[in-house]
Amino acid sequence: MLQLVDLTKYYGSHCVLDRVCWEARKGEIVALLGPNGAGKSTCMKCITGFLRIDGGDVRVDGHSILTEKAWIQEKIGYLPETVPLYPEMSVRAFLTWAAGMRGLRGQDAGKSVARAVAMCALEEVLRQPIGTLSKGFRHRVCFAQALIHDPPLLLLDEPTDGLDPIQKESMRRTIREMGQDHAIVISTHLLDEVKAICSRVVVLNEGRVCFQGSIEALMQVSARSGMIHLKIAGRKGKDIVEAFYSLPIVETVDMVTEKGEHMHLLIRATGEDALEDIANFCHHFNWKILELYRDEGDLNDAFHRLILGDSFPSEPTTEELVCEVD
Repeated sequence: MLQLVDLTKYYGSHCVLDRVCWEARKGEIVALLGPNGAGKSTCMKCITGFLRIDGGDVRVDGHSILTEKAWIQEKIGYLPETVPLYPEMSVRAFLTWAAGMRGLRGQDAGKSVARAVAMCALEEVLRQPIGTLSKGFRHRVCFAQALIHDPPLLLLDEPTDGLDPIQKESMRRTIREMGQDHAIVISTHLLDEVKAICSRVVVLNEGRVCFQGSIEALMQVSARSGMIHLKIAGRKGKDIVEAFYSLPIVETVDMVTEKGEHMHLLIRATGEDALEDIANFCHHFNWKILELYRDEGDLNDAFHRLILGDSFPSEPTTEELVCEVD
């Protein structure tokens, strides 16, 4: 659906996007991540044709923005971080106007407005002037205008900004449902949102792609990925830690916490059967297992390690992990 091919953009002599390549396919929700100034918003504006690109190409269904910008813009629904609204217009009037701007008239416009209103739960404020709405409702009006012409490609910049927890979950549910038959790109700083609704991630840093892949692949960048958490009852002491080193599969053992008669150990071990081997080891000594699981990794840790240029980090310290695992 969407392809960025060596996309390059300069502001004066400063290269903001440097030969950026990534894609979003139909049925995917792709998260565009990066620190402030990484080029995320510029990337979105280049895709929409709002900014002229200085090199490479943006393609939608094989059509190039260099030669068919108007055609591409018809296929895009765009929710910028800040949308200029008309405070004196009612929600219905604004969405009807937005439908007209997309070439919809008469019954087609009415049906499109009704569909967008239902998807964004705007029924109760339909007749209100936009200037009287809360920030959350104004943001939902902005989202509705992006959906008004049912575009196959959606670009959403901070789609849950200003929403309360209930509204956020409703918005995320809507995005997930639309992601089944649309291509959706989300720019956000909320990593929990990425994990909740996105299937793939593109990370920008200083105008370049430093990672792209699945959520699972990104989490594996985290130093926590693959580490085994073991909580046992009725035992404590360094002799327990030392005992685990007799297992050939064990590389490192750290004591995270020791409360009362309970111990929480963090183990780095090799082999697909490491959990089973550790469980059998505990049973051999009659140690009662309270918890035993393999850490999937941490998105926040992975993101920071990518941005800091350390994609293959060293072992985390006990101090780094105690607030996360205890």
